[in-house]
Amino acid sequence: STQSTWGRLDLVSIMYFLVFLSALVACAAGVPLNATKLTLDGRIVGGSPTTIQNHPYQVALLYSGSLRCGASIISPTWVVTAAHCVVGVNANYLTIRAGSTSHNAGGTIHNVTGGYIHGGYNSETQDNDVAVLQVSPPFTYSSSVQPIELEDAALPVGTSVVVTGWGRTSTGGPISTTLLEVIVETTNVTSCNSTYSAYGGITGNMICAATSSGGKGPCNGDSGGPLVGVSTGRLVGIVSWGPQNCGLAGYPSVFTKVSAVRAWILYYTSA
Repeated sequence: STQSTWGRLDLVSIMYFLVFLSALVACAAGVPLNATKLTLDGRIVGGSPTTIQNHPYQVALLYSGSLRCGASIISPTWVVTAAHCVVGVNANYLTIRAGSTSHNAGGTIHNVTGGYIHGGYNSETQDNDVAVLQVSPPFTYSSSVQPIELEDAALPVGTSVVVTGWGRTSTGGPISTTLLEVIVETTNVTSCNSTYSAYGGITGNMICAATSSGGKGPCNGDSGGPLVGVSTGRLVGIVSWGPQNCGLAGYPSVFTKVSAVRAWILYYTSA
């Protein structure tokens, strides 16, 4: 099933996985994929169909062959996604589909052979919601398979950014077979923090984005996927969490701030 922190606001619990991946070695700043818990249940609402050639860095993270989350290619052997997509999950059941506009057909399939979850990941507040996964065989770059650069600077409020994914197209609705995109804008962190203060607020490792009228944004199944600067083409954020009613006006979507976790990503992937 698709996995995301969408629904955090109503605190619906999800199954726990206690499957340990012994092949990975624990590191101080990044634990292997052997943590003990998944967080709560995460679409592109109001989006438009697009193609993988427009977003060749986007890949589908599959669990037992079904869409679980999005992820982004950052090197021939590494992708970046959200920690909550993989925490506690047996990596033997994870695969990556790359180079396809559809999450369930086409492109190439790559096994997940290892990875790291940020050691500072907090499953309650979703702080440091980032993980990197190693894949085999390596990606072969083409017009539909390309790495994306990591943003290294904070963006001004009102910057146009694009979210892509195959997640639900309405709250509780079906997931999309075709890749969808939606343009949103980065929003004021202070007001976003006020909006979500009852749920732990917004940390320095998060950014918020939305449309002024609402009705557009990511949802269940888009988690872990990319938020990309329209003008720069750089990875700005990782889809993390948001209101239970996806795209709800006044409730921005929240993303892991890539510039804040960039050094961690590069350290563990040498991308």
